[in-house]
Amino acid sequence: MKNKLTFIIVIILLIVALPLLFKSRIAEYVSTRAESELLKKKIFVDIRDSNFGFVNYNAKKAEIKYSSLAYPVELELENILVVPKLLSLLGANKEVDISTNLYDGILISNIHYLSSDNKIKVNDFDIRGLKLSEHPQIKMLNISNGTLDVKLNSAEINNDQFSYESFDVYIENFQKRVENFIPSWLLGIPMDIVIPKIYNGVFSINSKAKNNVIEISKLFSKSNLGKLELEAKLEIKNRKARILQMRGRVKLDVDGYALIGPYLPLITSGVLDSSDSEFSFEFRKYIGKLPIFAYGR
Repeated sequence: MKNKLTFIIVIILLIVALPLLFKSRIAEYVSTRAESELLKKKIFVDIRDSNFGFVNYNAKKAEIKYSSLAYPVELELENILVVPKLLSLLGANKEVDISTNLYDGILISNIHYLSSDNKIKVNDFDIRGLKLSEHPQIKMLNISNGTLDVKLNSAEINNDQFSYESFDVYIENFQKRVENFIPSWLLGIPMDIVIPKIYNGVFSINSKAKNNVIEISKLFSKSNLGKLELEAKLEIKNRKARILQMRGRVKLDVDGYALIGPYLPLITSGVLDSSDSEFSFEFRKYIGKLPIFAYGR
């Protein structure tokens, strides 16, 4: 009887202990499966030092590259925690809560994978307090300061199609102390873009999207260059943005006027004078790949 009881205790201990002994192997398998599934969505992920905790999955670091945009976006996440919704584990569709550190900020998200439609649904996606100067790609543009907050609601990604209910971005205390250029081929437009020195920058945007068409209800920017207010509708196709509608208003401050004021007659085909510091604009049409705008005071 005593030997039988000892045997039962040993079996119970093995049942409990074996998953714990091999949890890093199981976590590594889960990481590999996640990487392969995301690769089907053209999202490259490299997960490192993964493990299982109590009803959660965690990893020390993950590098992500999303190449379906005009310019690949790279991210590095740290201290990742993934907590599955337990009821979703019983069905084909999976739902998880995710939190991670991201360039001195924090990211919190709820993601739902719909296997029947092969679709990823992002119910909530919040970034708070991300330091722009900590991101290597952004730092290359000589950005020395700026804090980013992002809130995305009800986004759906299915192959090259995307939609979302709302996408809000807010940047404060933006500083860029060196002037540089973005080449035209990088953005898929016919001219290079000059990025001037910027101080005390504030930027916000509110938008929604359906079937790869983005509707910007409000874009606002203010800095030493001046103030910009804009609303637009853009179509994203073959990794390039095409303007469907756009109109806005610009008020140049001293630095902004020094940058583009002398060129206003040329840019606007004589509609504006070089002395104008406040004007409106509206998209009319494309001639080839060049967007044509109408201007007014």
